[in-house]
Amino acid sequence: MNRRYGMLALGLLVAGLALGALARMPRSEAPAREAPPAARRNVVIAIRADGTVIPDRVTVPVGAEVTLVAANEGSRPRALSLSGYGDRLDLRVAPGKTARTTFQAERPGRDFVWMVDGAPTGTFVVAGSHLIEGHE
Repeated sequence: MNRRYGMLALGLLVAGLALGALARMPRSEAPAREAPPAARRNVVIAIRADGTVIPDRVTVPVGAEVTLVAANEGSRPRALSLSGYGDRLDLRVAPGKTARTTFQAERPGRDFVWMVDGAPTGTFVVAGSHLIEGHE
């Protein structure tokens, strides 16, 4: 019985020394991985004379850098904003002119609304993995 305990103690000592030697070995550094570049999306919408936007539904991936070009086809100035992104998108577009802005679409969801002069007129979808069934 004493011999078994002696062998067990010796085995534990050898295992401890091996682990200690492994811990002191220099580690090879894994190459740094760069984050994939953010998707870039150009979105062009037209604000019609009746205040509606074309297309009435725009979808971009979450995290995309969105460059928005809004053309006012009407004869009066229009205010364009996006619910949920009001802090990033609030344009004034003169009649017959275009306005351009860039913003990051990092707030995923399906219920963002284009607002023309304060009236809802279309949807903006920021698609992310949470929108895939089973990924809540």
